[in-house]
Amino acid sequence: MTWLLANWKMLAAAAVFAIYTAFVWRAGGASVRANFEAYKTQQTEQRLLADRAQRSEEQRRQAGVDQEVKDAQAHIAAARAAAATAALAADELRGARDATVARARARSCPAAPGTPDAAGDPIGVLADVLGRADARAGLLAEIADERGAAGLLCERAYDRLQPAK
Repeated sequence: MTWLLANWKMLAAAAVFAIYTAFVWRAGGASVRANFEAYKTQQTEQRLLADRAQRSEEQRRQAGVDQEVKDAQAHIAAARAAAATAALAADELRGARDATVARARARSCPAAPGTPDAAGDPIGVLADVLGRADARAGLLAEIADERGAAGLLCERAYDRLQPAK
């Protein structure tokens, strides 16, 4: 007990120091907590803004791709309509060809009109070869048109998916 009485000033100073330290510690902790909460709020807001920007960019890209698909479908439909028109014209030409071949056969072989054998009829062989070549060319042109439109769609969709500059 004597030691306490003798050192009461030092004990009082230590108690005041301890109280002061606790106060400063507590006040500083509140400041740190407040700063941390502000930081978390700021990070949350930035994340929300980034998410909105990303969704907006995705919507922009998807709208562009959808428009390209719509344009490509219209282009393919136009190509198919043109192919149908070309097929009608080819049918008319085939009819004219058949009439011309029949006239040529009649002139070259008047005794047996309409009944020549294919091996001995050079006009018929030529007409058959040209007809097959024409039909094949029409089929290949139709395929090329559709594949070309699909390729353009793919290229334009890729370009639309690139980030805006």
